[in-house]
This record gives sequence, structure tokens and C-alpha cells, in this order.
Amino acid sequence: MTEPSTTVTGLTPTTDVVCHYHEEAKAPLLRDAVLPLAERLRGAGLSVHLERHWLHGPHVRLRLRGPEAHRASAAAEAAERLRAHLAVAPSRAGLDEELLLRRSEAAGRAELVPPPYDPIRPDNTVLVTDGDQGALVALLGTPGAVECRADVLAAGLAPVRVSLDQLALVGDAQAARVGVVVTAMAAHADTWPGRLLSGYHTFLSHLEDFLFGERDDLLRPRFAAFAERAGGRYHDLVRQASTPDTTEPVAAAWRAWSAAAWRIAERAYDAGALNGAFSAEFRRLTTSFDDATAIRWDLSRRGASAYHRALEASGFQRIAASREFQVYRFCTNMLYQLLTLCDVAPMERYLGAHLLVEATQEIHGVSWQDAFAARTG
Repeated sequence: MTEPSTTVTGLTPTTDVVCHYHEEAKAPLLRDAVLPLAERLRGAGLSVHLERHWLHGPHVRLRLRGPEAHRASAAAEAAERLRAHLAVAPSRAGLDEELLLRRSEAAGRAELVPPPYDPIRPDNTVLVTDGDQGALVALLGTPGAVECRADVLAAGLAPVRVSLDQLALVGDAQAARVGVVVTAMAAHADTWPGRLLSGYHTFLSHLEDFLFGERDDLLRPRFAAFAERAGGRYHDLVRQASTPDTTEPVAAAWRAWSAAAWRIAERAYDAGALNGAFSAEFRRLTTSFDDATAIRWDLSRRGASAYHRALEASGFQRIAASREFQVYRFCTNMLYQLLTLCDVAPMERYLGAHLLVEATQEIHGVSWQDAFAARTG
């Protein structure tokens, strides 16, 4: 696994190959066309990562970094290969533009992506463009953070490929896809200095924040019912993924990615690229939509879950300011982006977090309530 050096003084120019594919399930497209292309481009000496997004229509983006002439010729060839693939295996989503615009508006509020959301690019089209990284620099705060992001995502091609290959063996079944989520989260959590029993708190935090914000009393029982039906299946996945020398292919691939991601992000942090502070652009975006969105990002107005109140009382701010936590948080956010390439929907991600939390607490025999009580008592 290569680990490119992170540049903190400026941005590496990029070229994007954007494949607009409106089918929700993109695993076949990635397995049969996009990932082989990415691997071919990497073999030719370019740095490549993938992104899945909805802006201007659902798409998968190959972002290329390397010498300009090399990027241009490689992007043109990649675009032609993708067009040839779509000619024989097209998306047949049939989604109208108004529906996609409504979905974009909702996603924009959720992800703080401002309009305009049009034009919606036609299904089964491939574009080659210069990579626009200005918005990312403003959001992440430094050019070095954008470079780090690209390097960490590029390191994620291997576990995405392994995960999708395993999912193909079971017809991309949802239960198996949730298993990939649990495995990836457990593998990453176990690379935290305190290993799984401490590292899982990041995913517990995101889960509890989501459930508190949704104010939906049915979600937690639904997650619990799913866990009950599954028996010990997901517990076994957590045990496999939290074993350093695991031979299970998906767990091993995500552990290798997490270790590489830590090294990449640590270099960026030490160079001053990751400071953990919210950028001015992020703060502006939180108040640029409707009042409900502003409240969601303002803890003084929104309140906090019981978990987060206990977390603060336990002295979490000391941990939050640490080098280790800033690096771990950055890599965790990149993990979420990589999971979208495996067709993981947001609700499946939260379900996976629930399963990880339940399994970790049962395996170790310690609830978060007991852990905090011991720390503050």
C-alpha cells in the first residue's frame, strides 16, 4: 500500500473523471469498471481516489493526481473505457430531474452543501473536468488537510475492493453490507491507542447524537430487533476485526487501511495541516440554511444526549484536544466516505454503529455508563 507524502504548502492539481450513474446500487459499476480503472491508473503512476456524491446527479468520481500531461491522457482513456462499459451495462434508474433536485436539497441541508444543485447531469454520462478543490480547502481549513484527505481515501481502494468482492459472493445482501460496516468500524476502533473498548466511543458518540437529534423513539428498538434476529453474527465480526493478526480478508484489509491512514494523518497533523478547529466556512454554512439546520449544529440550542452529557462530565475535552484524537477523528470521517462506495446508506451506518456498540460492551462486559462512573467516581 503506497502512502503519498502530504503537501501542506499548496494543492496538487487534479483531474476528475465523473461517471454519472443514477442507480442507487453502484457496487456492480465499481467492481466491473471503476475499481479496475483506478487500479490501472495507479499502476501507470498516478495517485487516484474515488468519491461518491449526489451533487448535479448521483455519480462516482475518479480524482487523478500526477503530471498534467499524464493526467490528461489517462483521464481521456478512462472516460472512454467508462463510456464503453455504460454502453453495455447502463444505469436504468429512470429518475426524473425534479425528484433528484428535491433529494439534492435535502442532502444539501444534511451535509451543509449549498445550492445551486442544478444542472442535473443525464444518467450514463461521463465528464472529464479539472478538479475543483477550492470548496474543500475552505471547509477543511488548509490545503494540507485536502491533500491528507486525498491520500487517506487513495489508501482506501484496497479495502473497498475486498469488501465489494466479498459482498458479490452473497448477492450484495443488506445483512452482509451491514457486516462490512461493523467490520470496518471495529477494525478502525481497535487501532486507537486504547484499542476497541476505548476506540468504539467515537461510533457510539455518532450514534447517540443521531438518535438524540432524530427524536424518534422507534429507531433504537428497531436496531435492537435487528441485532436480536442476527444472534451472535455481528459479535463474531467484531472479535475478528479487533484481532491484530486476523486472517479474515475484509477485517485484515480495513485494519491495514486504518494503520496507513493513521500514519498519513499523523504526518499532516505534525505539519500543521490538521488543527481540529471548525473553519470559518463551516461555521458560516451551519447558519446559511433554515433555522432547523442552524439548531442542529448549535449545541446551545439543540441540547445533548445523556451519553454526551456524561462524556463531558468525564473530562473528554482533554482527550478531544489531543493529537491522537484529532488524527483518529479525521480518519473516521474518511472511513465513512469509503463506506459509501460499498453502497452503505446512512441508516445502515447507524445500524452498524449500534451493532458494534452492543457487541463491544457485551464482549468486554462494560457498559458506557459503568465506564464513565468508574472514571468520574
